[in-house]
Amino acid sequence: MMTDKNLRNKSELIMKKFILFTLVFTLSSCFENPPAGTSTSSDDGSVSNTTGGNGSTTGTTGTTGTTGTTGTTGTTGTTGTNGSTGSSNYPVHQFDLLLSGHKSWVPDNYADSLAMETNITPQEANILFSSDTRLKVRFLINPQPAPMSGDRYCYDRALGQASDAYKYTKLSFRVALRDIKCDNPDPNNTNNCLSGFYLGSPYAYRYIGNGSPASNAPVAVGQYTSVIDYGSSRNFSPYGTTVQVDQVKSDSACQSVNGNNQFYCPTYTVRDASCWHMTMEVATDYTQDLN
Repeated sequence: MMTDKNLRNKSELIMKKFILFTLVFTLSSCFENPPAGTSTSSDDGSVSNTTGGNGSTTGTTGTTGTTGTTGTTGTTGTTGTNGSTGSSNYPVHQFDLLLSGHKSWVPDNYADSLAMETNITPQEANILFSSDTRLKVRFLINPQPAPMSGDRYCYDRALGQASDAYKYTKLSFRVALRDIKCDNPDPNNTNNCLSGFYLGSPYAYRYIGNGSPASNAPVAVGQYTSVIDYGSSRNFSPYGTTVQVDQVKSDSACQSVNGNNQFYCPTYTVRDASCWHMTMEVATDYTQDLN
């Protein structure tokens, strides 16, 4: 026969089991069905509302964030325009003409070292005088050199002669054109001639300072000649057209004792024992213009 204490202990044990069963059942229900009005989140971060209790409406699904727009690509810079003919920044060609009397300045294949210093070769002329339209030249008269006795100083100067009694103060001379020619051009290089460049006969003579007309006066030392424009008078040559300078005359031999030049000076060609000196400037399509 169970005592009251035993009955009470058994009743407490039954009550503990009932409470434990009720707690387990309640927890399992929570994991299977979320409480009404709560929300669940998925792995991708979106949130959806569950059906709330016995309510009749379902929560709307959250909208997905919009993707950012791609940045626009920068525009390509415009291509620079080609420079117009004659607008090149290359300076005009300058040539130092330093030769003895009776010698001409003309491109050739010289062997003499002094000739090579002042002249150029036909191949060099093919490059330097290359031009489609513009060909202008002018000259600056430089003072007469005074070389020491026995010094050749300028190309083909004669030695063993007395120097000029007077240094020249002005010069007159002749300018002509010479076309550059080639019989066997290099098909792969227009600046090369397999047979060798050479010059055609002189033409288009210009007489500088010969007094005809009277306004064509001799050019004084330190002065420039007028610009000679050969653009329309030269022949067409695919290899260019160069110039020749010859018949250089000075007033050294016709100056009076008083130092006054006679009206017909200069008449005499510069002596073999003397040198004449000029600076020639040449403008082409690829250089600045002569103003």
